[in-house]
Amino acid sequence: MRLSPAASSPPAVLRPFLDVVRSEDASATVTSASLAALHEVMSLKAGAKPAAEEAVLMRMLQALLACIMHINRA
Repeated sequence: MRLSPAASSPPAVLRPFLDVVRSEDASATVTSASLAALHEVMSLKAGAKPAAEEAVLMRMLQALLACIMHINRA
């Protein structure tokens, strides 16, 4: 089974996990599992170049900042 290019893009793959983390309705257990999955995906370094790793780290920080800002607005 082949995925469409949109379905295999990093934002499309990570979005469900990020949505769970941002959700006020998700339990602590579900949020923890989503964070663990995000960590696992982000820690995969199969052939990543240093510049690519820096880009991934920056996106992780941006995602975490967005989550924190969302929580503070609530």
